[in-house]
Amino acid sequence: MKIKGIFKKKITPDFPNGRPRFLKLRRMLLQKPETLRRWTTIYYGDRGGGKTLHQSKETLNILRYLTKLYRLFPKLPHKIVFTNQHIAQKVLDVYGENGKYGNLIYHWEECEDFHYCPRKNCWRGRKKHLLHGAILVFDDVSIILDPRNWPNTPNWLQKYFFLGRHFSINMLASLVNPLAVDISFRRCVDMAYQFTKFFGSRDPDETLPGIKTIFGIYRRRKVDAKTLWSQGDLPEQTIRLMLLEREEREKALRESGHSMDIVEDTSWFGSYHIFTRTGKFWPFGFKLFGYMFFKPVASTEIYDTLQNVKEFEPKGLLCDEIRCIDPKHVHPWDEPNTPILELKKRPNFCDKIKRVYEVV
Repeated sequence: MKIKGIFKKKITPDFPNGRPRFLKLRRMLLQKPETLRRWTTIYYGDRGGGKTLHQSKETLNILRYLTKLYRLFPKLPHKIVFTNQHIAQKVLDVYGENGKYGNLIYHWEECEDFHYCPRKNCWRGRKKHLLHGAILVFDDVSIILDPRNWPNTPNWLQKYFFLGRHFSINMLASLVNPLAVDISFRRCVDMAYQFTKFFGSRDPDETLPGIKTIFGIYRRRKVDAKTLWSQGDLPEQTIRLMLLEREEREKALRESGHSMDIVEDTSWFGSYHIFTRTGKFWPFGFKLFGYMFFKPVASTEIYDTLQNVKEFEPKGLLCDEIRCIDPKHVHPWDEPNTPILELKKRPNFCDKIKRVYEVV
């Protein structure tokens, strides 16, 4: 019996590696870790509040996710976790290379360690190249990116902050005070989470007896990065007072009869644009019945949107001299034909010159 019409379908694998179709369901069931949903995420809070614990938990979730993902798509290039946390041996036995750093997980001590790609057999070749396709984990980023040393931060590291999307680099950082890191890094943060310890066992101390039972509960609060930088790290009591004030304003609006009034927001008053790979709105084209519905479609093939933008490299210093122009003073440049020794005998002699240097 032949099946005709729309029910006739040729059974072919949808995946490039030849996996059957039902594995699409498994792909949908893969829960992507929160770090991979944004480019830069920070954990902050009290000391001993659970930041590092949750950071290690998130790192393990990422490793599990990547392992499942590459089982479904074995031909995909592998993303790596590049962290300065010392990972336990039992984790390295599963996700490392022969029980050590490599494969899906790498370790760094100095910032220079993640300057270049650490893969031995990278798909971009064996020639030394910048880091790419990685989750960069910072434990206590305020020590590494001290605001006082920001001018000494290398250009390639600043490039990872601002152009991390071009290199497919996600960042996860932890610190105590979110304002204790340079503002240039804070501007790149997409989401922040505040941690505090609810109860649990005490912190480890080598001068005290060992801890027999390790157990506890910590709380985590989600804070939008824009709100954090504009409002600051507000305490719980301040937030409760702000909520109380909002409730009072809403009550006043209900009593005045304006609770259901619609207030139009014109802060973002623009137009929508479509983009595709080729710049064509397939399959309908740009016109329908002779009427232009869409503006010209943007194309991602016009230029490489993930290009490696060359960082600034100073070539030298340009000196500019600023001379004194006080008319009451006697300057050697005003009387170039007079010997300098005679000019110095005069009471108002002045040869002050300020030199300003500019990096070029």
